[in-house]
Amino acid sequence: MKYILATLLLLTITMPAMAELSQNDLEQIQKIVDKSETRIKEYVDLKIDNLEKNVNQRFADIDKRITDARNLTYALIALIGVIVGIPAWRNRKDNHTLEKQIEILAQDIETLKQHIQAP
Repeated sequence: MKYILATLLLLTITMPAMAELSQNDLEQIQKIVDKSETRIKEYVDLKIDNLEKNVNQRFADIDKRITDARNLTYALIALIGVIVGIPAWRNRKDNHTLEKQIEILAQDIETLKQHIQAP
């Protein structure tokens, strides 16, 4: 008998828990879920925005490095061109003046030959 009374007492205490939810209860639960979804969506959007900013910053840094490397390459090409070009230009200039001197000397030799053969 005690067991039956204890079982009936427990069933009476738990009776409200077994009841169905009213429309008002469902609406309140929906409001809570909507608020939670909104907060989660805002949090995820904030994280995505931060991630996009971070990725964009990294791309900007990489682009700057590539630009710097390209400019350094151009500077090295120009330096090599100057190092090779100046001696070649001087050598060409010296060859040109030597050719002129050779022509003048050849004319002088011809003139001297004509003086020697003329007497």
